Amino acid sequence: MTASGEGGSAVRATGSFDVLEHGKYQFSLAQAGGARLLINDEVLVDGVADPLPPGDSYMGFGSAEKRVAVDLAPGKHSLRIEMEGEAGAGGLLQAARVGFLPPQPSDMLSEAVSLARRSDVAVVVVGTNEDYETEGRDRPDMALPDRQDELVHAVCRANPNTVVVVNAASPVDMDWDDDAAAVLQCWFGGQELANALADVLTGAAEPGGRLPTSIPRRLEHSPAYGNFPGEAGQVRYGEGLLMGYRHYDTRDLPVRYRFGHGLSYTSFALAEPQIAQRGRGGDLKLAVKVTNTGARAGSAVVQAYVEPPAGPLFRPRRELRAFDRVDLEPGETGTAVLGFDDRSFSYWDPAANAWQLHGGKHLIHIGSAVGRYDHQLSVNISAK
Repeated sequence: MTASGEGGSAVRATGSFDVLEHGKYQFSLAQAGGARLLINDEVLVDGVADPLPPGDSYMGFGSAEKRVAVDLAPGKHSLRIEMEGEAGAGGLLQAARVGFLPPQPSDMLSEAVSLARRSDVAVVVVGTNEDYETEGRDRPDMALPDRQDELVHAVCRANPNTVVVVNAASPVDMDWDDDAAAVLQCWFGGQELANALADVLTGAAEPGGRLPTSIPRRLEHSPAYGNFPGEAGQVRYGEGLLMGYRHYDTRDLPVRYRFGHGLSYTSFALAEPQIAQRGRGGDLKLAVKVTNTGARAGSAVVQAYVEPPAGPLFRPRRELRAFDRVDLEPGETGTAVLGFDDRSFSYWDPAANAWQLHGGKHLIHIGSAVGRYDHQLSVNISAK
């Protein structure tokens, strides 16, 4: 690195790569500050003379990615990156990122369909990665990148016994879910994800997770839609208290999958909740008998949503206030214990700058997800 003026610098990085077969190879450049990309001493992208438009690289401080296709013959080729001039991001950052994509077979989709037709079960793994989900920015939509939806539709048509594994960190569109035999949301599971996924798909382990968020049918139904990203760098949090599942439940908006939802390789039956302990105010403990009615061991997550009476301030229709997980062998019955306290029946009063215990009749809905309830219990709470 050599100085090229106050606050500026010049950097040159060189390397080489081997091409095994003739074809069109795609290269890309994203930059913060000025950069250019050269292949075999030929300038492909010159972001110094012709700066790239702003984009979401480098946490929003960099440029959009520019792609260029190059016809390359087998053999060794040189690559050079040059950076010069003032740093980007208000002088805070100077960087460049190069992408590379070899020629892609044109018949990969047909090959996947052919394999699916010849298989007893088809497994399709789709999703995103850190290029799409990272700090400093939000995804512009819920669509799966590239042709992944097309792949899922084609494989499901070829083999109705298709399992779709969604490897994404946030909700994605799943307009194909009715065509799939099963959908497994595995999030970003880290380095042991492959082993865990194999155990779940083969039945060695149960898919015992429950959704920590709602998966909407449309982006326009999400709580922040219309408020984010705001104007002139200012975001209005117009959703107020109706964040997450509270928004969909209170507004009666349909969702693809509910908050708290999750299936198992077995089934469960929930008995009527019983009051196990009753104290002053919101001090309450419920016991719910849960029976594994299937042929496999599994875990049930019993959830309690509190619906308050009408009060002086606007509140969500229902809120999760307690839950308990019970692991059961086939035919076994266990007890889920749901504990409540004053906060479970309170609301925040901005005028008083304090939590207020809401007196009156509250409904406690017991079930397996928001909006999916097996039982309902009414309790009277005395304000302190």
